[in-house]
Amino acid sequence: MRRSVKQVSGVSRDYKRRRTRFSVAAGSALSPVFVDSSVHHHQLMMTRLSVAVIGAGAGGLCAARHLVDRPDTFIFKIFEQTGRVGGTWVYTDETNTDQHGLPIHSSMYRDLRTNLPKEVMGFLDFPFHPTDQSFVHHSDVLKYLENYCNYYKLGEHIEFHVQVKSVSPLRLMEDKIVWKVVVENVKTKKEAAYDFDAIIVCNGHYSVPHIPDIPGVETFNGTQLHSHSYREPEKFTGLNVVLLGASSSGVDISLELARHARQVFLSHHLAEPISCELPSNLKQVPEICSASEDTLTFLDGSTCKADALIYCTGYEYSFPFLEDSCNLTIQDKRICPLYKHMIHTEFPSLIFIGIPFVVVPFPMFDLQVQYFLKTLDKTITLPSREDMNAETENDFQERLAKKMPPRHAHKLADSQWDYFEDLINGMALQPIPSDKEQPKPNHDKSLRSIADFPNLYNGPNANIPAASSALKCNWTPEKGRGLFANQDIKIGSVVIVEKPFAWTSSKEAMMDHCLHCCNYTIAPIPCPGCSSSCACNAYQISEQIVPQGDIKNSKEAEIGGAVYPTVSLCNHSCSPNVVRHSKERRYHSDISKSLGSSGVDWCWVWSARKGGRVYLAAEERGRAEEGFG
Repeated sequence: MRRSVKQVSGVSRDYKRRRTRFSVAAGSALSPVFVDSSVHHHQLMMTRLSVAVIGAGAGGLCAARHLVDRPDTFIFKIFEQTGRVGGTWVYTDETNTDQHGLPIHSSMYRDLRTNLPKEVMGFLDFPFHPTDQSFVHHSDVLKYLENYCNYYKLGEHIEFHVQVKSVSPLRLMEDKIVWKVVVENVKTKKEAAYDFDAIIVCNGHYSVPHIPDIPGVETFNGTQLHSHSYREPEKFTGLNVVLLGASSSGVDISLELARHARQVFLSHHLAEPISCELPSNLKQVPEICSASEDTLTFLDGSTCKADALIYCTGYEYSFPFLEDSCNLTIQDKRICPLYKHMIHTEFPSLIFIGIPFVVVPFPMFDLQVQYFLKTLDKTITLPSREDMNAETENDFQERLAKKMPPRHAHKLADSQWDYFEDLINGMALQPIPSDKEQPKPNHDKSLRSIADFPNLYNGPNANIPAASSALKCNWTPEKGRGLFANQDIKIGSVVIVEKPFAWTSSKEAMMDHCLHCCNYTIAPIPCPGCSSSCACNAYQISEQIVPQGDIKNSKEAEIGGAVYPTVSLCNHSCSPNVVRHSKERRYHSDISKSLGSSGVDWCWVWSARKGGRVYLAAEERGRAEEGFG
């Protein structure tokens, strides 16, 4: 049976005849300016494609980040029904409806932490901010998304407190679709209508709970709620609680409750029980088959007295704003017709971001958005509708042949890597090579290729290759062994250029700076040579560095320290100096001695634009035979 996704829009006949101009100021109240739809669309879209983004959660922000990068190609708006970005990551104590009467969107509970390490869950070009833990609190993820929004200046494109009421296609020509979008300001209840060339749906799929049918559950007198409405465990102190479902949220919440509840029963149909050690008051039981006033019965015939039943049974896909004319069906959690789990095959200008589940979501959003935008600008030519439908059906039949239930039509899990590679190949990007294909990186060669090292003043020293020939190694009873000037050295001259003998990153930079060349990396990719190092140039992402002079992201931020043998001679000591590297162009050194008696006050260690090598430049003039120190 076809499931309708239509929602009554309440659009007046006046709105049916006339549509609003697309140039409503960002952040302003929606004040419709009526124009003829066809004339307006022709005039506005002569050079750029207009795109509507529905939702300002992670998927919507990712879409906006790539749209805002191409102002000559796209003009866009984001419609967000709440008052802030973040989507499901915005925690609230409310559980039913908000102050505007809208269903609560967020499924966050108070103590939720991610079940993926932050080092892998960030967007491809925006590393997670430093935290002490890998599995971070939901508030850290929200902070990350807010930082992402602010960094790319996406807020000016978002219409907050605006709910999308209706989306429908209008075919202007055989190959040309215009999308009619009707929205409502949830505060003022004023409606407005827009025309767009494309729609990016990013409304998430963790807001509409799936509640299974259990015979007799309507007679159960205890508390019933879905995990969507669960917030804190203290409310269940001293109670017998049954949780139905042992996926991520079911297991996590059951462990939380075990610290407060009298007894916790985790009911599931897993083929094998959870093997890790569980609290003594947490018991695994089969699936619930029936319920009565105060008792739940399980498939093996056992029973328990229960005070509360929590459904950890997942969510439904829901797009209430799509009119029937969008020709979208949802049956047993399978959405049709979607090519590559995202593009509507009948209307290829309509995409759904984030439909696959059991994935690393943010990187997937990134690839899906980039792929879709390349189909819009015709960089990618999609197959025919028939071929897209055939490929989609083949994928579904292969899943059935593997004994996967139909409701897992969009489950990726281990196959997500093939899915990601398919999108990458479709965009003609260079794939990440396997360990067998990946050669050992030549870090010295890579450093030279990405850094413009300055020339040493007066040429290199024959005995000390890293130092200028204007320096010599000497020993005096007063100062010991060290470097001395053997001639006057011009102000600003480069006297040492040296590769570190040893380098270590700081705690804060451990996961986003290469341990070989000190470069900022876009993601923590293990070096093929060892499992604990982070190597950027090994995977050809060394161009993605913090821009020189980017104060917002790099000011006073130390990324680690290194030992430079020749630089260490500057203090006339057998103990090596440690140069403290930061993201600033001027690196800080422990060396703060003068160059001779003529008044050289500082010798700063400078970065060589990129990479881990440094050079030492004299900032005052020194006399012959005087040393560093």
